Amino acid sequence: MSAIPGAGLLSADTIKYVLIAAAVVGGGIILTKAMHNSDQSQTQNVLDSSPEAQQANDLLKLLHPVTYKQFSLVDTLFHPLTAFDALHDKLAIVDKTAIIAMGQGITNLDLVSSNYKKLSKDTLNLTDDLRSTLSADQLKQFYQWINIKNANSSKTKAAFTVYANPTGAQKTTVIFSDSLLKKPLVGYQPGVALGKVSKAVTVPYKGSTGVITQLKLYYITMSTGQYKGQNVYVLVSQTTNKKPQ
Repeated sequence: MSAIPGAGLLSADTIKYVLIAAAVVGGGIILTKAMHNSDQSQTQNVLDSSPEAQQANDLLKLLHPVTYKQFSLVDTLFHPLTAFDALHDKLAIVDKTAIIAMGQGITNLDLVSSNYKKLSKDTLNLTDDLRSTLSADQLKQFYQWINIKNANSSKTKAAFTVYANPTGAQKTTVIFSDSLLKKPLVGYQPGVALGKVSKAVTVPYKGSTGVITQLKLYYITMSTGQYKGQNVYVLVSQTTNKKPQ
């Protein structure tokens, strides 16, 4: 086995301590990276149930259309095209209108920013990315949509019961297990007492035309049916708080 260069100038104890130090540093890097991967994995797992995680994910896609693909569960720290893709990101056409519109549904910017950092494995900062992408006027428009106080005021002063009140072409009022309406559970006939509302939630929703709008939901504790006692989401527009006569 070849000798370590310069080993003759070092004592056995010195070499031992150098090797231990290298192992500690290397282990620290691996541990830190594992923690970042774990945070990212946990955040990705709640995309369907957390509006803030989904908003962070959408902003990451919009702000980094090229390098977004690198933020997967696969270890891409030493991806050979990382530097090239980062440059490509700078040259990519970013949909600034969509970024500004995202502000409409955000009520907790701190939590969105935290999820954004985790999804990027602690390599990106939402505030910095927004500043480097949007002009001063565009930033003003984005932040104008956001009213952080709504996150607290959305909690209802007193719980109240809502009843199924399907409108339009809907025959029943459907309840959902997630705030993004990706997991419908069951529908209820008009007049059925669904449960008590604990808070109101506003989330962004992209329709078939690509336009992002706001959806108002109730977060309720079911008082009837197979989901009695469970917390679910329901569209405000498909309910009424007046007991049918």
